[in-house]
Amino acid sequence: MNRDAFLARVRTAAESGRRYPVHVRNDLERRQGYADMGLDLAQRYVQEMTAVGGRGIVVADLAAARAELVKLFRSYEPRSALCWKHPTLERLGLAELLATERIERIDFDAAQLLSRDAQRAKFLSADLGITGASAVVAETGSLVMAHGPRTERLASLLPPVHAAIVERSQIAADLFDVFERLPALADPAGPPSNVTFITGPSKTGDIEMRLVTGVHGPGKFHVIVVDA
Repeated sequence: MNRDAFLARVRTAAESGRRYPVHVRNDLERRQGYADMGLDLAQRYVQEMTAVGGRGIVVADLAAARAELVKLFRSYEPRSALCWKHPTLERLGLAELLATERIERIDFDAAQLLSRDAQRAKFLSADLGITGASAVVAETGSLVMAHGPRTERLASLLPPVHAAIVERSQIAADLFDVFERLPALADPAGPPSNVTFITGPSKTGDIEMRLVTGVHGPGKFHVIVVDA
């Protein structure tokens, strides 16, 4: 195709596009999400995150969440866990639970007392990462993680197994609702260093066109949703 013919086709396509102008509506509710969940939000979240390779469960209360964590400990037999300091985990009694199970708890406050090499060794040796979340997206099965002091990204990136405990109040129907909430996710001390969306275990499809799990992060991904 020569240059003149190509440009003629572009002009024709542009003219066709202008026949269908977009009109902006201002009569919609600002906080109205577009996704039709159908199911209960907690159940929809678990369904979607399971579809992308995670393992989720909805439990009635914090006591049931502790019991589910113990099941994970029995399954993976971790010697150490890299943990966030987060209100949900404090209400769960995570520190006491790990002590009872004789699992070393590695948190970033304690790590600051170590040398850089000792910190690195501790973080890399963790068998399990335990975090809360800033929000979850029912539509996509994603965790939304606002990172900063005590909620560093390493806990959801380095260990081979990642377990997150979230609460029903943190579930957003869709991405529109999440972005409405983002300003409120900032720590009073300052905005997050970054915000990540985690959808299932780590995957890559760039090796011989085969989907491989666990190459760039945890290969096992669990979420416990506390319904209370």
